Amino acid sequence: MRQIYILLCFFIIKSLNAQYSIGVFSGYTNNHLHTNISNRLLTENKNGNSFSTGLIFKYAYKNKIQLLTELDLLQKNYSFVRKGIYEGISANYRNTYLQLPVIIEYKLLQNSQWELWFDVGFFVSYWVDRNIKGVISNVFDSYYAVDAIGVVTNYLRFTNYSQKYSFSHLKDNRFEAGPLVGITPMYQINNKYSFFVNTRFYLSIISQQKNYSISQIMQYNQTIVISAGCMFNFL
Repeated sequence: MRQIYILLCFFIIKSLNAQYSIGVFSGYTNNHLHTNISNRLLTENKNGNSFSTGLIFKYAYKNKIQLLTELDLLQKNYSFVRKGIYEGISANYRNTYLQLPVIIEYKLLQNSQWELWFDVGFFVSYWVDRNIKGVISNVFDSYYAVDAIGVVTNYLRFTNYSQKYSFSHLKDNRFEAGPLVGITPMYQINNKYSFFVNTRFYLSIISQQKNYSISQIMQYNQTIVISAGCMFNFL
């Protein structure tokens, strides 16, 4: 018990000499859904582009080591686009997540007011919302065409649709988690303020869908986030 009190006092003393800061950021996301679509005829799995924004809480433990966490709101989107004879049909999935990463930053370089940090950590995300938009063929809206030799062909017109997705506790994993890596250039404006741009890669190790059926195909988000923001130092 005595050793625990000594260790606790050590961390309190160290924290008094540490630097705390808070910041805001916004940026761009590019998400890829890693899955197997070999059972979907003439279909292409496309990445989705969207946004990310949030708050940063940073604790500078040493000159070269920083611990930070964030509260992020971001979208991890993707789409399936049909090709060939099905060209024109598509489904776009807009997925909104609330994300909490915990990151250790290590300073790689410093040149005057410029610093370069390496980021590594772990994240947990909660799937807040999903909306599906796309184009389908409408079997109730067709027309006929006759060619030069009298052959009649029936064509279906396309219809746009948009729907809010209802989550299923049997099928959907609304929590995901995994490792992250990144790089952060930072410019120290003065003792109080700094500006940064970072690029991170988030790899989910938990599938969006639960294993609810035989030969269930898993699907994992792989997300690149490029963001810019500023920090305010308290000490």
